[in-house]
Amino acid sequence: MKLKMLLPWWLKILFKIILSRLPIKYSTWRSISMFSHSPPNINESASALKTIRRYLSIAREYTSIENNYNCLELGPGDSIITSLAAKKNGAKQYWLVDTDKFAYTDLKHLIDTSIDMGIIHNNYNKFRSTEDFLKYNQIEYKTNGMQSYTEIPSSSVDLAWSRSVLEHIYFENFESTLKELHRILKRNSITVHSVDFRDHLSDSINNLRFNKTIWESHLFRNSGFYTNRLRPSQMIDLFTKNGFDVSIFRQDFNDQVSLPRNKISTDFRNLSDDDLRTTGMILVARAVDKTKYT
Repeated sequence: MKLKMLLPWWLKILFKIILSRLPIKYSTWRSISMFSHSPPNINESASALKTIRRYLSIAREYTSIENNYNCLELGPGDSIITSLAAKKNGAKQYWLVDTDKFAYTDLKHLIDTSIDMGIIHNNYNKFRSTEDFLKYNQIEYKTNGMQSYTEIPSSSVDLAWSRSVLEHIYFENFESTLKELHRILKRNSITVHSVDFRDHLSDSINNLRFNKTIWESHLFRNSGFYTNRLRPSQMIDLFTKNGFDVSIFRQDFNDQVSLPRNKISTDFRNLSDDDLRTTGMILVARAVDKTKYT
């Protein structure tokens, strides 16, 4: 049974603070499904193909994306095989940007996955390293966070996307990320993001109990439960401010606000019921006004 089902939210905070400071590698935590950044089937071909086709389908409701498109994935987490799934579905260049090297990048796994997806090369036996394989396939896995975005050429990306990533970007870096995303995208290109607005403690809004000073402290930000707590209207406003036209493809709500307002920090207490009831959203943003924001 998952940790979030066994312990009350406040005890999970304490538990994760303690566990996250043990001298244990991330790969070990991932092997026992603790502090993992992705669902368990993330390295399966069928899952990666389904994911890419889903996001391409959403984007194509707003713009035309032809074969040989350039694609950027924010926060790939434990797997980079969505890059291969995108190659199978017409991508030319594929960038993946993360804050560290979390993904499983074994060369044999990547070759086997490529073959499983029906991506056939004549020189599989010539690859000597993962780097060789990625370079051959025009895939770049960048793991230096904000610095990685600056290494991607301006107006080079046709589609950018992420799944449950935007909520994890540090609050102080969120607007800078949007500025880089706007710079990287071609004019009128689309970016699609699934956002989970629930806390990572009890799938509620218990994270909104804390004021900004506590929540944005080093202790809380580096203990495996951090989200930036931006609510839907705030996130949309930031996208709009930074040169995007925003559409909501889907938005999911609880029937009511799950926490009494007097239990919510004053930072959030005056937000609308819809902001507080939203559990998830698929946000589609078009990069416009390129000259104004460069």
